[in-house]
Amino acid sequence: MLDAKKKSQRHIQAYQWSRSRETPPIQQQGHPNSAAAPTSANYIKQLVRLLRTILEFYMKPDYLSATDIESVNYKNSNNFLELDNIYMGAKMGAVINQYPPNDIKTLKLKILKLYIEGVSQIYKRFSFSSPVLKQIEVLDPKIIKEKKYNSLALLAIHFPNIIAENKLQELDDQWRLLRNSPIDFDETNISKFWREVAKERIGDDYAFATLTNFMSCLMVLPHSSAAVERVFSAINLNKTKQRNSLSTKTLCGIMHSKRLFKRTACFSHEINRNMLSLFNKNMYEDEEDEDRAMPAHT
Repeated sequence: MLDAKKKSQRHIQAYQWSRSRETPPIQQQGHPNSAAAPTSANYIKQLVRLLRTILEFYMKPDYLSATDIESVNYKNSNNFLELDNIYMGAKMGAVINQYPPNDIKTLKLKILKLYIEGVSQIYKRFSFSSPVLKQIEVLDPKIIKEKKYNSLALLAIHFPNIIAENKLQELDDQWRLLRNSPIDFDETNISKFWREVAKERIGDDYAFATLTNFMSCLMVLPHSSAAVERVFSAINLNKTKQRNSLSTKTLCGIMHSKRLFKRTACFSHEINRNMLSLFNKNMYEDEEDEDRAMPAHT
């Protein structure tokens, strides 16, 4: 009875270790959403690298190298490594021989199932066949230097609110001119690169105004719903059951104030004339009835 209990504990411990093996790569997926987030171009590259890393845990390398990431059949057992060759992580590999063969097989099957589920969740959230995801790499100076893309039109048509149809040729003209300009394409900081491009002039005019405006908009595209979820979380912290009569206007003011004081303390923040001008009778105008009656988020 005691041996069975110890065996069960070792089994559980080993499985927990196997789960912890997958956690670090998955956690990396969240880093681009932080305050020091890279641009969309880097994010997609990191995501593809992460996905390929997990796929290599249990899939044949020859199959992966010959298959585009969007076409990988990650559930087809014909593409799997032999069960003995599945990567389980350093900790798990160090203790696996302590278990009977049947237990080892059971553990490896559970680990395999864990990997498949992790990959499945990534594919559900990202469409790797999306032309936008594929072409967002045009933000990268190295891609510009390689002259991989002759035109930005196929990417730009997905963002009519950023670039009008009658501006597409102007966008392409500036794009093609940039590729042949004496600019440092080895700059690794993408944001810094486009700031420098924006300073370029031809006479009194900015040489790449349309192009840099378009690229700047692409760089602030949200990578996920994380930013929106943070706002909802902040709203829930402010509009509680005790403060459920807060109007939308007041709530927006609280949220903007929080963002304003993010870099400085409230007692040391410099109040300018524009801020002071907002303190007038319009501050106290009544909200719409539906705004006042809006329930707190749960």
